Amino acid sequence: MTSKPASGVAKPDVPEAELDAQATAQMFGSGKRVRADDTNADKSIDGDGGDDDSEDGSDDSSSGDIDVGAETAEQLMTLEHELETSPSYEKYLEYIALLRTTPGLRKRLRDAHEDMAARFPLSEELWLAWISDELAAVSGPDDVVWLLGLMRRAATRDYLAPAIWELYLELAHDLDPAVRDLEPDGVDRYRALCEEAVAAGGLHLATGHTLWGKYRKFELELETKLAAEKGCTTGAASRQQDRVRALYQRQLQVPLLDVAQTMEEYKAWEAGHGKSVPAHVTKAADKAREAAELRAGCEAGVAAEASADVAKLGAFLAYIKMEQNAGDVARVQVLYERAVAAFPVTHSLWLQYGQYMETHTKLPGPIKSVYDRAVRNCPWVSAVWERAIRALDRTGAEPEAVDEMYDNALKAGLQTAEDYLAVILARLDYLRRLAVSASVSASAASAADVAAPTKKAAAVTAAAAAAVFAKLREAFTSATDFMMSHFPNHVDRSLSLPAYWAHCEMYVMSDVPAAREVWESALKGALGRYAEAWAAYIAMERTARMIKEARALYKRCYGRRLEADGQLQLCHAWLRFEREEGSADDYLFALLKVEPILEESAAAVAAAADQAVAAAAKAAVQKAKNLSKEEMQALRQAKDPHYKKAKENKIDADKDGKAPRPHGSNSAKRFRQLADVESGGAEDPAISKRVRTHEAEATPPPSAEVAAPAAGAAPEYATGMQFEGDADAEMADQDDHEATHDEGEGGGADGGEEHQAGPGPGTTKSQGEARRPHYTDKLTVFVRGLRPEIKQGELDSFLKSHVSDGLKEIRIMRDAKTGEARGFAYVECTSREALEKLVLLNGTTFQGKSLFVAESKPPSHNGGRGFGGRGHFGGRGRFSGPPFGRGDFNGRGRGRGQGSGGGPASADGDNDTEMTEAGERATAAGGGSSGRGGGRGGRHPGLGHPTGRGSMRTHVQMSGSAPPTALVPRSVQLSAGGGSGPPGGGQPMSNDDFRRMLLSGKK
Repeated sequence: MTSKPASGVAKPDVPEAELDAQATAQMFGSGKRVRADDTNADKSIDGDGGDDDSEDGSDDSSSGDIDVGAETAEQLMTLEHELETSPSYEKYLEYIALLRTTPGLRKRLRDAHEDMAARFPLSEELWLAWISDELAAVSGPDDVVWLLGLMRRAATRDYLAPAIWELYLELAHDLDPAVRDLEPDGVDRYRALCEEAVAAGGLHLATGHTLWGKYRKFELELETKLAAEKGCTTGAASRQQDRVRALYQRQLQVPLLDVAQTMEEYKAWEAGHGKSVPAHVTKAADKAREAAELRAGCEAGVAAEASADVAKLGAFLAYIKMEQNAGDVARVQVLYERAVAAFPVTHSLWLQYGQYMETHTKLPGPIKSVYDRAVRNCPWVSAVWERAIRALDRTGAEPEAVDEMYDNALKAGLQTAEDYLAVILARLDYLRRLAVSASVSASAASAADVAAPTKKAAAVTAAAAAAVFAKLREAFTSATDFMMSHFPNHVDRSLSLPAYWAHCEMYVMSDVPAAREVWESALKGALGRYAEAWAAYIAMERTARMIKEARALYKRCYGRRLEADGQLQLCHAWLRFEREEGSADDYLFALLKVEPILEESAAAVAAAADQAVAAAAKAAVQKAKNLSKEEMQALRQAKDPHYKKAKENKIDADKDGKAPRPHGSNSAKRFRQLADVESGGAEDPAISKRVRTHEAEATPPPSAEVAAPAAGAAPEYATGMQFEGDADAEMADQDDHEATHDEGEGGGADGGEEHQAGPGPGTTKSQGEARRPHYTDKLTVFVRGLRPEIKQGELDSFLKSHVSDGLKEIRIMRDAKTGEARGFAYVECTSREALEKLVLLNGTTFQGKSLFVAESKPPSHNGGRGFGGRGHFGGRGRFSGPPFGRGDFNGRGRGRGQGSGGGPASADGDNDTEMTEAGERATAAGGGSSGRGGGRGGRHPGLGHPTGRGSMRTHVQMSGSAPPTALVPRSVQLSAGGGSGPPGGGQPMSNDDFRRMLLSGKK
C-alpha cells in the first residue's frame, strides 16, 4: 500500500484483481479456520498476493486465525459479484457492514472503503466510521501517516465536517511526536493545520468554537512550556503571549455561541499577566454576541438534529439570504457548505452555491472545489456538468482539465439527448473561444511580420492556430457522431450542432467550403425534411452576401415535400427574398414557380375545413340518444296528457276505416308528427331534445296509469303540473311561483314522510299501487333562490326561526341524478296565518342569496281558450299557440306575445289568477321588452320562456286588450301596432273574420 505524508491527500493504490471464485468458495464454504499469513488464503482474501500487507504492516496475521462461516462467505461472494457488475451506494454499505463482522479481513475492509469513496461522496458519519476502523488497527509510524492522510481527505473532500476537523486536530497532536513534543517543525506544522481548520469551520455558529478552542489550547500549552524553560529568552515568551492575545481577540470578533465564556477566559488570562482587556476588544465582543443572538433563531431551524425536509431547506435558504445581505462572503460560504451537507443531492442548491462563488470570488481553487463536489453528488444532472465546464472556462483552466470534466460527464449517465447536448455545447464554446484567440494572435503576428525580417514567430503562431482549429473540428465531429450513435432518432430542430459548426467554419476558421459541407451533410440526414434547416443554410449564404448561392438553394428546396407546412413557408420566404434582393424578373420567376404550390395548399386547407365540419356533425349525431318505439311511447305518455286519447282516436278511426280529420294545415302537420312518433318513426324534435339533454330522467311505461284527479279540478287536468327535468328548474327561475305539483319526474324532494318514489320503468300496474304523492298547493308557499349545495334541515331551521308554528312540511326539490337542490322548494302550512307570515319573508337573505317567497296558486282550467299551442304540453305554434286554441297549456311556441313588461293578459273565458298576479308583479317591478318567448323585466324573469321553444310550466291567457296574433299574418301584425285590440273592443276575430277583412280591404 502506497502512503503519502500527512500534508498531502492520501490516494492509496488499490488493486482491482478479480477474486478466485473457486478458491474463495472452498475456503469460506468449509467454515474452517484459516491462517491469515497463509499464501493461498491471502491471495483468496486480498486478491493481490499479499505484498501490500507486508509493505504497510497491515496484514491480517496480527489477528490470528480468520473464522468465516459458510453463510457469511456466501453473502460476501454475492455482494462482491454485485459490486463488480452494478455497484450501488446501498450495496457498499451492506458489504462494509458485513466485513466489519469479520475482523481478520481488515485489508479487504480498507479496499471496500476506498472503492466506495472513489465512486460516491461520503457523509461525515461514514468518514468517521472508516477512521474508527483504521484507528483500531494503528500499530506503527506508517499507520499514523496513513491515518493522518485519511483524516485530511475526510475533512476536505466531500462536505464541511467540523467533527472530523476536531478529531483531526486531536490525532495530529497526539500521534505526531514532533507536535506532541512541541518541536519547532511540529509547532509550525500543527499551527498551519489549526489555521486551515478555523478557516474551514471556524465561522460555524454552533460548533466553530471547538476548533478555536483546540487552536488556543495548543498556543497556551506552548506559552507554558516557553515560560518554564530556563534557557528561553524573554523575547520568545513575549512573542508567544502576543500570539495568544491575538488569537483571543480574533475569536471574540466572530459570532459564536460561546462569546461570553471566551470573554471571561480572556479576562482571566490578561489578569494573570497584569493587564486588562482593551476597550475595543470588549466592544467587538459585544457586537459578536449580539450577532450570535440575532442568528440563534435561524440556527434552531437548521440544527443538525432537525430532519432534512422542506422546512429545513427553507430555513437554510432564509439563513443564507440574511448572510448575503450582511455581505460577509466567508459566512455565506460556510452556510452553503452546511446546506449541501444536509441536502447533498439537491442540485439547485449546488448551482446556487457555485454561482455565488463565481460572482463573489475570483479564486479558481474554491470555485473548482464546489463544482467538483457538485458533479460527484448530482452526476445525473446535466446543468451541473455544464456549469462546471463553463466555470473552468471562466477561471482559465487548462484544456486538459476541461477535457477530463467533459469525458466524465459523458460517462455519468445523463438522461436525455438534450442533457448531453448541453454538455457538448459547453465544451464547444470553450474550444471556440480558444480558436478565436488563436485566430486573433495569428492575424496580429502576420500583420507585425510585414516589417519584421523573420517569419518564425508568425509561423509558430499560425501552427498553434491550426492545431486549435483542428481540435475544434474534431470536437464537432466527435459530438455529431456521439449524438447519432446514442440517439439515432433524435432530431435537433433547434439546429444547435450543425448551425454552430457551420458558423465556426465560416466566421472563426474562415473556411466557406467547409461550412457548406457541414450543411450539405446535415441536409442529407433527418434535418433535410424540415424547413428550418434549409432556412438556416440560406440565411448563412445571405448573411455572407452570397445572393446567387442563396437563390440556388431556394430553387433546390421549394418543391420538396417537407414536414408540416415547411414547403409553404419556404415558398413565401423565396418570394420575400426575391422582393428584397432580386430583380423584377427574379421575382416573376419565383412567383411562377411557387404559385401552383400556394394554390394547392389553399385548396387543401379548404378541403380540410369541410372535413372538419363534416366530422363535427357526424360526432354530434353519434352522441344523440336513439330511442326505441317503446321508449318513445312511454315518454309521450308521461309528457302529454292527451297522448292516450289521441292514440284511442287513431285506433277508433282505424276500425272505421277512416282517419281522424285534422283541423287546418298546422293541425294536419301536427297529426302526422304524432302519428310518426306513435309508429316509431320520426321523433318529436322537442321531446327528443329533452331526452338527449336529460338521459337520466325516469319515465313511466305505457301501462302506467295517470294519477287520480285532485278534488275540485277538471278531469282533463287532474294530474296537475309535472316537473320535466331541468326544463322545470329553468321555468322555476322564470315564473314568479309554481302551480300545482307532483313529486317525481326529474327531481326529488327533501322532507315529507308521505313521499314515495313513483313507479319506475318496467313497473306493472299491479306493482304500482303506491303512486307518487299528489299535492294540491292548498296553503302552500313557493320559495326560490336556494343554493344547489343546501343541506337537509338548513331551510327548515331558517324558516322555523321566523315562523315557529304552522309549518307542516318543507319539500326541497332536488335533481334525481346529482342530488343537488334545483333552487326552489315548497312549504306546506297548516294555517293561513303561518302562510302569510312566510310570504312576508320575501326578499330575505338566506345563505348569501335573496329569497323569493310567494303563495303557490294552481291555475284553474275550465276549458277556456289556452295560449299554448294545440293539444298538449308542447304545441308547436310559432306565436305561442292560436288565440282560440284547444284549452291546454305549457305550449312549446316561440311566443311573440307581450312579455312581462306588457303587463298581465288573460283570454276570454279563462281566469288564471296566479299568472295574472305574476304579470302584475312583473309590471310593477319595471317590465322588460316583449319578444320571442316573452320578455324579461324587473327583478324577476318574464312570463314567457326565454329560449322560445322550451316547455312552459304555466300557460299565458290574453286579455281583451291584447291582440290575437297567433294566426294573423306578420304584415297585419306590424300594421296593427301589436298593442290594439279587435275593432270595437268585442270578441276576438276568428280566422274567417280576418280573411273577409283582408279580402274586402276593410279595417
